[in-house]
Amino acid sequence: MPRIIHFTDSEMMQGKLIEVGQYPAVIFELDGPKPSSTGKSENIWAKFRISEGKYKGKELSVTFNSERTSSDLYQGIFWAPRVVLTEQIARAILGKSPQDLDLDDLLDKPLIISVKMTPKPDNTGIINVIDSYLPVGQKPLTQAVGAGMPPAPVQSDGVSENDIPF
Repeated sequence: MPRIIHFTDSEMMQGKLIEVGQYPAVIFELDGPKPSSTGKSENIWAKFRISEGKYKGKELSVTFNSERTSSDLYQGIFWAPRVVLTEQIARAILGKSPQDLDLDDLLDKPLIISVKMTPKPDNTGIINVIDSYLPVGQKPLTQAVGAGMPPAPVQSDGVSENDIPF
C-alpha cells in the first residue's frame, strides 16, 4: 500500500531562497510581547507569508525587540527594532503609526514586503530577510535614495556649498 504524504505550498518553500524583490504578503502569526531571556527587553515574533505569485506560501520570520536600534542577523534569527511594527508595518497596513498598537490589527492584512538576501553570520550560506514593509499599491522602490538628483555644487577647494560643519 502506498504511503503518500501531501506537502503544502508553505512546506515546499521551506529552505528555498527567493529572488530579491517586493512581494504581497500577510502577517499570519504574532507571538508576544514576552520578556527576553535577560528580562531587560521584550520580544515579539512575527511570521509573514507571501500571498501571491511564484513564491506563494514562502514564510519569513522576524523577531522584534524593544531594545534594538538596528536590524541584523544574530544566531540565525533576523532581529529588528520593535518600533518597526508601528513605523513601517502599521503604517503600511493601517495607514498610521499608533502609539498604542493592537497587534491583532496587523494579522491577515495585506502589505508588501521587500526581501533581500544576506550572508549568514557564520558565512555558511545566504538567507532571505525582510528589508522593508510597504502599503499595497505603492510603486516598487527601484532607485536608490537621491537617484536622479543633480549633484551638489562643489567649490574649487573641494567643499560643497551645502556642507555644514556640525
